[in-house]
Amino acid sequence: MTTEKRVLGIALTTTPKVILLIGAALLLAGVSGVIYGVAKSFSFMLGAAILYVVITGFGLCQCKHWAWLTVLCGLAAVIVFTLVGLIQSTIPLLTAMIVWLVTGGVVWYLQVKQVKQTFRVTEDDVKFLFLLPAVTWVLLFTVFPFLYGIRTSFYKVQIGRVDQFIWFKNFVRYFKDYKIHHSIKITVIFIVVTVTVEILFGLLLALLFNQKIKGLKVYRTIMLMPLFATPVAIGFLFLTIFYEEGGPLNGFLIPLGLKVPWLSSPTWSMVCVMLVDIWQWTPFCFLVILAGLQSLPEEIYQAASLDYDPGWPLFRRVTLPMLQPILIIVLLLRLIEACKIFDIPSRLTRGGPGTATMVYSLYTYLTGLKYFDLGYASVQGFALLVIMMFIIQFFFRRMREIYA
Repeated sequence: MTTEKRVLGIALTTTPKVILLIGAALLLAGVSGVIYGVAKSFSFMLGAAILYVVITGFGLCQCKHWAWLTVLCGLAAVIVFTLVGLIQSTIPLLTAMIVWLVTGGVVWYLQVKQVKQTFRVTEDDVKFLFLLPAVTWVLLFTVFPFLYGIRTSFYKVQIGRVDQFIWFKNFVRYFKDYKIHHSIKITVIFIVVTVTVEILFGLLLALLFNQKIKGLKVYRTIMLMPLFATPVAIGFLFLTIFYEEGGPLNGFLIPLGLKVPWLSSPTWSMVCVMLVDIWQWTPFCFLVILAGLQSLPEEIYQAASLDYDPGWPLFRRVTLPMLQPILIIVLLLRLIEACKIFDIPSRLTRGGPGTATMVYSLYTYLTGLKYFDLGYASVQGFALLVIMMFIIQFFFRRMREIYA
């Protein structure tokens, strides 16, 4: 008898029979999934499930150390999906309770001392149990959607129709779509104006509130209030404020002989969206820059006051260079958030009038959830991801140059 056969024989005789049964059941499920896929058709979900059950079943039959954690991760995913189904009323309560009882029984069994010895589980492996919820969450709601989005981008996916594999047609369409070019143009204009104004206003306010002023804490609290408002609610709020016929803003201007077409003019509607975004996000820039100002060492100012006059020379030569890392971080965070702007234009102008405020994220939303062209919407989403990666890489390289 060879060494491999002897080791396999020892493993089969020492492994608890329940573990072998679970492993065999998972392998059987994998084979059944392959047969079903060949007979019917393979889907992304089916392929992922087959891959999981085959690898996990093989690991259980071989009593691999990692199989113990893999099973727990799968059971955690089952519990999450059951909870989601129960909340959405797609799974009956009785079915959910049965699933929880079976899952809880398997989890309890995996904690038995003999089972842990079989899988060579030690006290050091407890740290992986604490990571298990986070890992399960990332796999289910980050990795899986990302992979599924890649798959979808190569298909013509429309609700109510069979998915059609179309190779790179969605990508070719993306580069030829004039609406994409227009939405990118609108988004770039929006980003350049709003991010620049927000950082400048945030810097000026931070310099002002960094002084000793009576009632400073009250003023800071008032300044931060827009930051905690819900963007959708802000959109509806300013829709009322900018209402042209009976809104408070035009109600103040009309007696003065002025009536501004806030939401019916392409130019003014874009200005309105920018003003609302500046109103909401300037407090964020102010808060971060103020924290950076208060962290600057006082000794440097005392030494620099011997060489530079107070005011602009001291700010330009001392304060601004030391604030540069903070300003880069604020710029990076605001760029990322501004590229994803959706809530305010979707509620305030709905992309109009015409397509005057049709920012990139809003166009992607309409493509996927109004026109139900999910494959093309996936391509648009991944294009935005690539752009964000280039922006982040550029700023990280700049940060390394500063601190090198």
